[in-house]
Amino acid sequence: MKELDYPFDGSYLLKKRKSLKKKLMEQSDEWINVNVALLCGSTVVEIRELLELFLLNAGIKVNFYESRYNQYWEDIMFGSDELDEFKPDLIWIHTTSRNIMNFPALTDSKLEIDDKLKVEYDRLEQCWERIREKYNCTIIQNNFERPLNVIMGNQDICDYHGKSNFISRLNQKIYEYSWEHKELVIHDIDGLSARYGLDQWQEPRDWYLYKYVMNRNAIPYVSFNLSLIIKAILGKNKKVLVLDDDNTLWGGVIAEDGLKNIELGMDNSAGQAFGEWQKYLLELKETGVLLTLMSKNEAGAVKEVFQHPDIKVHKEDLVYIKTNWKDKSENIREVAEILNIGLDYFVFVDDTSMERELVKNKLPQVAIVEESKAERFIQYIRNSGFFEINGVTADGLKVNHIYITNPKGGAFDKPLDYNGYMKDLKMRATIKNFEELYCNRITQLINKTNQFNLTTEHFTSNEIMKITNSKNYVSIYGRLNDKFGDNGIVSVLIAEKKQDIAEILIFILSCTVFNRGMEYAIFNTFVEKCRKENLQYIYGRYIPTIKNHMVSDLYDKLGFTKTSGDSTNGSEWKIEIAKYRPFNSNISINGEE
Repeated sequence: MKELDYPFDGSYLLKKRKSLKKKLMEQSDEWINVNVALLCGSTVVEIRELLELFLLNAGIKVNFYESRYNQYWEDIMFGSDELDEFKPDLIWIHTTSRNIMNFPALTDSKLEIDDKLKVEYDRLEQCWERIREKYNCTIIQNNFERPLNVIMGNQDICDYHGKSNFISRLNQKIYEYSWEHKELVIHDIDGLSARYGLDQWQEPRDWYLYKYVMNRNAIPYVSFNLSLIIKAILGKNKKVLVLDDDNTLWGGVIAEDGLKNIELGMDNSAGQAFGEWQKYLLELKETGVLLTLMSKNEAGAVKEVFQHPDIKVHKEDLVYIKTNWKDKSENIREVAEILNIGLDYFVFVDDTSMERELVKNKLPQVAIVEESKAERFIQYIRNSGFFEINGVTADGLKVNHIYITNPKGGAFDKPLDYNGYMKDLKMRATIKNFEELYCNRITQLINKTNQFNLTTEHFTSNEIMKITNSKNYVSIYGRLNDKFGDNGIVSVLIAEKKQDIAEILIFILSCTVFNRGMEYAIFNTFVEKCRKENLQYIYGRYIPTIKNHMVSDLYDKLGFTKTSGDSTNGSEWKIEIAKYRPFNSNISINGEE
């Protein structure tokens, strides 16, 4: 729903939130369901209502638990039967500077202020530790925004008596905890209030009347910002950035202006803007965003630009390059199929409004950067939160390497012997039982994988931890290495043991390694583990969705017999373990050929 895309009209959303929810509920019957507990230090009613809209718009249906006003600490520390029964997947602790109880006094010594800081921080850490112990779920914690009222002027931020200094130090302690505990994710209301404008952010009358800590007009931005975090946790953030070239990556038209006359580099202001934009693109790439190029140009002209001395984004940084005169929506669709990534994970940047409008009309799933100037691209992408991440992981940083080593990656369409290429990759798989060290990564992979996913079941980190430590499951993960390096954890298979049967609950494969044979490698290992545990049969289900048609015949390929259903409405399958014949692949497993 376009009304909920950035830049949105906040006052319109507040006014029309009920009718918008009704329309959103009618748009789909296929949802990711999640339980979110709101533990609040101030009023959150309208924040919750708008948060629900933004998440429904992303295909996420939320069940909410809301603590009593300013009872977040009591709910956690003394327990709540209602919260226990709710079984939260996510807990948002909505605290703000209004909830700080021990600000420094001008007469306090440095030691006394340090003690006050410790009291405030310890109160929060007690909450986090209790949540980890009792609910073992992801925690979203607000940092603290600058206070509205300060008495030390410019020195308030640097003098240890200042409220601003106190908040800055408290925030830093929160961040340090999050570095060591990945289940704690920061909701940056300090940054959000700064962008909104602190004088406008806090409206004292709204606090006195309604106990809203921020101006009511700021509520949609809080809800939107929070929704970005939840979407990223559930794997609903964008993955691919599609770029035009002329007047988008550089200034000017290469075919007309020539290499010497395009604007790129430090010689003029326009060239500097494109240089900064390209630097930002490389930073996005480092987080795992895939960069592609769609050019209505001759390939030779585009290749020439990559020789420019001031170019920062080289063809090796692009996972795919399309240079032709076709409609860009067709090119985007083709690249989506090649990369095996849904169109709703794509973002399109083009300086020409006509091209943007064509893509918008033909591919409404694709997000559009509605800007024509390079100096505005970064701000638009940042404020839209397309590529929100919840921390940097080694596996996430390898994503671009995986696609760039694809036969088409960074190339201008050239043929290749695919089987020979697969052998030349020298792929090696490590397939093991679940380990607690990787539970967060396994949970993330399960919840963001929609295409090679037979049941589209979703799990919380708490559930994965229980499965890891239970003898009632066969649960394995697979890492894949090749000659370029480690691709990280790319496959997960979980089956529940029932007498002499292994019933598959989840079988997924990351889109980054499609068509490499990893699905056969991990399934061979799975069957062998079942055999060693004296299991006789494997049962499996295929539940069709709009995104997982590619695995509709997987059980058939693996030698299963269909016992009921079909590919349209869902099907059930069965195989006798003794009759399973392992598949060959170009992958060695755990050091064995």
